[in-house]
Amino acid sequence: MGNLIIKKVKYSGEKYTFESPEFSKGINIIVGDNGSGKSTFSYFIEFGLGGSIEPFKKIKKDKNKINNSKYEQIKDDVNNYVQLDILIDNKPYSLKRFIGTSDIFFEENGIVEKLPINRN
Repeated sequence: MGNLIIKKVKYSGEKYTFESPEFSKGINIIVGDNGSGKSTFSYFIEFGLGGSIEPFKKIKKDKNKINNSKYEQIKDDVNNYVQLDILIDNKPYSLKRFIGTSDIFFEENGIVEKLPINRN
C-alpha cells in the first residue's frame, strides 16, 4: 500500500496569501486559539485534494445583505488558489486548485496536467 504525505500548504490570491512551514516526518499537530485559522487550514487541504468546501463557494452577492462569513476574504479574493506540495510513495508532486473551480492541476517532474473533479 502506498502513502500520501502533505509537505506544505499554500494559499495565494491578490488580497491574501498563506504558506505553511514544511511539515516534518511523523505526526504534525496544529494548535491555536479559537479563530486562529485551524479550520481554514484544514479546509485548504480538503479543497486541494478535491473536496467541496461550502464556505469557499462563490455566490452572487445581494448588495442589501450583509455577510459576516469569516471566509469572505477568500471568496472575495481573485486569481486565488490552494496548492499542496505532496509526496506519493516518496515522489514529489504539486496539486493546485483555483477557488470556485472543479479542476486540479497536477504537476509531476515539471509537467502539468489538468484533471477534472467528477462527482455524482
